[in-house]
Amino acid sequence: MNELAQRKYFGSLYIIIAFLAMLVLLNSINRYYGHDEFEHVHSSWYIENGQAPYRDFFQNHHPLLWVALLPFLKIFGHAIGTLVVLRIFIVIFSFGIAVLVYRLAVFTTRSREVGLYSVILLLSMVMFVKKGIEIRPDIPQVFFGLLSVYYLIRFLERKTPFTFLVLSGLSASLSFLFLQKTVFLIIAFVLIFFLKASQKLFSLKHFAIFTGSLLLPILAFLGYLVSTNSLQDYILTNWMMHIFHMRSFSPGNVLLSSLLMNTAFWILFILSCWTILIKKRGFYELDVISIIGIVLFLTTFLVKHPYEQYYVFPVTLISIANANLINGLFSRYKLQRKRKTAILLAILVIPVVIISAMIFNSNQSQKRRINYVLENTVCSDYIYDGDIQFNVFRKDLHFFWYSIGNQGLKTYNKITDGKFADYDACRLIKSKKPKFISDFQLDLEGCGLAKMYKPTVFKHLFEKIDSD
Repeated sequence: MNELAQRKYFGSLYIIIAFLAMLVLLNSINRYYGHDEFEHVHSSWYIENGQAPYRDFFQNHHPLLWVALLPFLKIFGHAIGTLVVLRIFIVIFSFGIAVLVYRLAVFTTRSREVGLYSVILLLSMVMFVKKGIEIRPDIPQVFFGLLSVYYLIRFLERKTPFTFLVLSGLSASLSFLFLQKTVFLIIAFVLIFFLKASQKLFSLKHFAIFTGSLLLPILAFLGYLVSTNSLQDYILTNWMMHIFHMRSFSPGNVLLSSLLMNTAFWILFILSCWTILIKKRGFYELDVISIIGIVLFLTTFLVKHPYEQYYVFPVTLISIANANLINGLFSRYKLQRKRKTAILLAILVIPVVIISAMIFNSNQSQKRRINYVLENTVCSDYIYDGDIQFNVFRKDLHFFWYSIGNQGLKTYNKITDGKFADYDACRLIKSKKPKFISDFQLDLEGCGLAKMYKPTVFKHLFEKIDSD
């Protein structure tokens, strides 16, 4: 491939990446909000109002995202525009993930081409795009987790000081403080440490340095929990409830759906597993990447509810292994630039159509509903919204303000011998007289609320009738 043709080819790869990035950004601005997003914004609002998570309001996630969102709530206020800003904030992390994937791919394969293929595969992965735009802790968790992997790879190259091992531990700790799923990354790291130790390339001293760096921020978090008298509630809500949760499902449906949308990606994954793990070869940096990705993928079969976001982390690392395989196949068959481009575009057709269609699942009606509630309430008003569809910046009726209908409350009561067994949305509404209510898990007629609340133009949203 001559120099001019090579420049044109790389230029075409950059154009593809720019196009995919534009689709991600358009999805961020226009696609509908999942109610998990409102949950996390509302949790940040709780903290802004002096409430301690786990002690004062129910949550079963780690808190670093809510802390990170606080400056935006302070600057932009409790308004619809803030949700748009927060989406952009999260997308910056997603693009940061793409940059880290590129850096990891180039560092482990010494190929800029593989790096660009990796980003193309990642940004065309429908699951990644769907979750990569949402205001949820999974995205910064994956970003800092990948950063930890990157620093670990740099250290394992044996040409860098202990600084990179320290940075790896600190990054993994930040990842954990965003979301406890990082324990699966730690499990993968322990496996890597053991394999490297067997080659006399990793020692107890290295393990101690990494572990010490990992524990420092976590100990600070532990201190916060103790100082706010939240430790027991944290253990209950963030660990015991996940372990004993009464609801579970198989990852089969999620994976089947993804297979239909990104068929080539998963076929390449199977082939890359064979190429990297089965063939006899040395244990190189790319193998480390692949092993971590495979471990993270396999751990999704251990959790009780493996939603799509559980696959975001493994998908980032699998993209690198898949890209390396594609590059190897292109080289083996000595394909020219035009054929390479054609194959890449063929792989992208179905995912791009799906990602483009997602843009038109607009969030405008959700914004109008939330804005209607905000315009017709004041900060002191109560809201009942058991499914987190419209109450983002107002008070709730109970410690349990979500996870009412998905067995969360039942699991909590089972563990605590019925601490909130007397939870009754009907009674709470009659007592606190919220300005707006939802009919989620609530029969207005049977509860005697039909004469107190009138339907609004928005589905499942009812407004208190003025008694004056």
